[in-house]
Amino acid sequence: MKVSAVYAITGLIIIAGFAGKALFRKTRVPDIPLLLGIGVLLGPVFNLVSVRELLTLAPYVGTIALLVIMLEGGMNLDVDRVLRQLKWVVLLTSLAFLLAAGGIAAVLCLYAGMPVAQSLMLGAALGCTSGAVVIPLVQEMRMAGSTRTLLTLEAALGDALAVVAVLFLIHYVRTPVTDTGLQVTLIANAFLWAGILGGVGGVFWARFLSRVGRMPLSYMLTMAAILLLYSACEAIHASGVFAVLVFGMAMTNAESILKRLRVRRPYDRDTAHFALHETIGWFHQEVTFLARVFFFVYLGMLLEVSGFTRTMIAASCGIVALIYPSRYLATRIVGWMGRRQPSIERGIITGMAPRGLASAVLATFPAASGIGGTESFIQYAVFVIAATNLILTASVFRSERRMEALVEPFPADPGEAGDSGADRR
Repeated sequence: MKVSAVYAITGLIIIAGFAGKALFRKTRVPDIPLLLGIGVLLGPVFNLVSVRELLTLAPYVGTIALLVIMLEGGMNLDVDRVLRQLKWVVLLTSLAFLLAAGGIAAVLCLYAGMPVAQSLMLGAALGCTSGAVVIPLVQEMRMAGSTRTLLTLEAALGDALAVVAVLFLIHYVRTPVTDTGLQVTLIANAFLWAGILGGVGGVFWARFLSRVGRMPLSYMLTMAAILLLYSACEAIHASGVFAVLVFGMAMTNAESILKRLRVRRPYDRDTAHFALHETIGWFHQEVTFLARVFFFVYLGMLLEVSGFTRTMIAASCGIVALIYPSRYLATRIVGWMGRRQPSIERGIITGMAPRGLASAVLATFPAASGIGGTESFIQYAVFVIAATNLILTASVFRSERRMEALVEPFPADPGEAGDSGADRR
């Protein structure tokens, strides 16, 4: 393909992304089908790119998109609200992941005749919601701030939990271990160390920005910091993705965190605020927009239908049909345990179950590790990713219409929005 054609397609994709965002604000219809459709045209329809080549890039594309989106998601979190919601986040994430992964494994084992270990691997890969899809979307939707916090943290934890679970199952199949308690401890430590490193790093970085925040390139320095943080966490087998989310939250809530810790070392809050909200915050919105747009187009390019069998399609439909009841059950259990949930909130949480690029990447891990019978995982993953994102579009449209009937539209200026506008931010 000519260089000029590549640039022309890139420009059209960006325009389509902007048009989709404007369409969502006007009609409350998400831009996901539009962007996926562009990817399908570029990939499976016109064969401008090879799916095999795209899959080799998936770990890099998925990771950088996820890190950019996680940083923005963390910067939009309020630490006090996070602490209030934390126990519900852990409960919902654990229940939703275990119920979905177990149900998917059962479908694959009983209907598709897949061995138990392989069924569990694919169940784990498809058991998590996609942070790259959920986090930007909930920032735009009308919902209570507590629900937005819950879904943001659940998506971040779910992605990380799926990675740990798939790698654990691969390791277990290759070298079975009897000390399951040790493995559970290692999983817990992965999140604990990620939280500590991300939190400490975010507070330190806010103080660092108070010294250099008015200098050029503070955003580039911040991107370098999150790349180094991610790499350091992965090197010690902690969750780098979760660490970046915590880093973003700690960075924008540094003053509140230091007050809680009764640390009284003064720093230039005005300069730090300028860097976080006027420089980094503004520019990062533009970068997140690009990452999200090309993420969905990339997903569309992967939607190659060749190689599907009837059994595979039927099993995939069964997986999609099972995801939502299992998520609804997890949501109801959280409600029974004491979290107040209006029916419209339950509907939003239940429908927020898209799978994304992380699932596609994880689906390739077992075959790459030499485990037999896992070569077809990517076909299952692609089908489920496409179906859950299309269902998400309908779910978001329905919930937004319901919210329109309950809440007056938010004004363009959040500063004039009162409690609703503050909650939306």
